[in-house]
This record gives sequence, structure tokens and C-alpha cells, in this order.
Amino acid sequence: MCLMSLSADAGVPYVVNATVTGQIGGEVSVQCRYGHPYRSRQKQWCRSGDWSSCQKAGSPGTAGHGSVLITDHTAEGLFSVTVSGLRPEDQGWYWCDISDQQLPVYLKVTEATATAAPTSQQTSSAVHTAPPAPTDKDSGGEGCEKHNANSLTELALNVLGKMTVFLLFLTCSVIAIGKIWKNRTAKQDAL
Repeated sequence: MCLMSLSADAGVPYVVNATVTGQIGGEVSVQCRYGHPYRSRQKQWCRSGDWSSCQKAGSPGTAGHGSVLITDHTAEGLFSVTVSGLRPEDQGWYWCDISDQQLPVYLKVTEATATAAPTSQQTSSAVHTAPPAPTDKDSGGEGCEKHNANSLTELALNVLGKMTVFLLFLTCSVIAIGKIWKNRTAKQDAL
């Protein structure tokens, strides 16, 4: 499963809901958040496994048979994607691509329900559920594993770097305390 819980305070991009569900003919919205370092960087929406499908923020277009509107709200650190006119073949894995970060999103398309008056939940832009396991048809598993591996590598290097700085500080402190102690002992012996 391709879920990550990262803080926007750290500037690390993340997707608000990793799975969105919409009905055939309806629409869904996806919110991808990012920190200040990413505000001037390129943002795009891509179907997993098909980089030629990528659409850049600010360029409405089509994805599959639906219509896609991508808006970048830089002041809020938010780039939003609205996919309308959903069809069953639109179901699958997509990426919120923010510069060098690919954030997985699973789009699930369901049959339209026949009700006289739709509920507010049915008319909302998205119903969020836990992400299903990807199938061969949906693909994206490889990309998800690669994304998680890259993110885990970045996290490990970040932790390793911080631990190295801490150990260097600790070593310098021990050496300084040792010298101070040695000088103090020498002064006391001289008296």
C-alpha cells in the first residue's frame, strides 16, 4: 500500500486523500499539498505508467475520457485536480507530480446509484475510502514501491545526517569537558 504520513511543516509534499471515489459521469477532486520550497516548481497530474499523459498545472485538458482541471494555489501551498465526466476506464493509479516528488492517488469509479434525491455525500466532489491493493490492470505497483523506496532512502539519509551531527557535537563536548577537567585538576595539584 502506498500511503505516507508526512508533515507540510517540513515542506514535504503530500496528497490529502490517497484514494478518491466518484460515480460514472460524476467528478472527483484531489488536493496535493506542498511546502514553501516547492511553490515555484512544476506541478502536474499523471496517469501511472504513462508519463505522456501528464498535464501541467494551469492547463485544463483531458485524461482518459474525462475532463481535467488543474489549479495551483501557491499562496496556500495547494495544487488541486478536478476530474469530471468519469468513465470506468478512468479508474486506476495516478500521480500528483510536484517537481521531484510523485504522490500516488488511486481513483475508483463506481456505478451511478439510482436515487430520487442525491445526498450531500453523493454530490460532494469526492468520497474517500482506504486505498485498494493495485491490480495488474491498474498497475502503478512498481512506481509505488519505487516512490516508497526513494522516500525511505531520503528519510534514512536525513536521519543519518542528523545523527552524525549529534555524534560530532557529543564527541566535541566530551573532548572539551575532558580538557577543562584536566586543566582544573592540574591547577588544584599546583596549589
